[in-house]
Amino acid sequence: MQQWIEQAQQGDAEAFRELSGHVRGMAYVVAYDMLSDVQLAEDAVQEALLEAYMNLGSLQEPAAFPGWFKTIVVRQCHRLLRRKTETILPLEAAEQVPGASPAQPR
Repeated sequence: MQQWIEQAQQGDAEAFRELSGHVRGMAYVVAYDMLSDVQLAEDAVQEALLEAYMNLGSLQEPAAFPGWFKTIVVRQCHRLLRRKTETILPLEAAEQVPGASPAQPR
């Protein structure tokens, strides 16, 4: 893995693809554990891989990659959780929302 990291830091896209394939499973498990949603977990992993690729040059110690990358995954999950602000109301409570009325048939 260290060789892939060093090669990717030098701009080798194929090395980064190999590295991505190696850590994707771990990243998905972490993301799904936090998000409990398959699609959101996949999104978090994709965003984390992109962020890792863009910032790989800042990683000084290749051996630190797994922990560094996991931190990026967790941060992406937190971002997605902040955006996910769905409010689910029981039907009875929805009747009390101003301006909310059942759709009238045309």
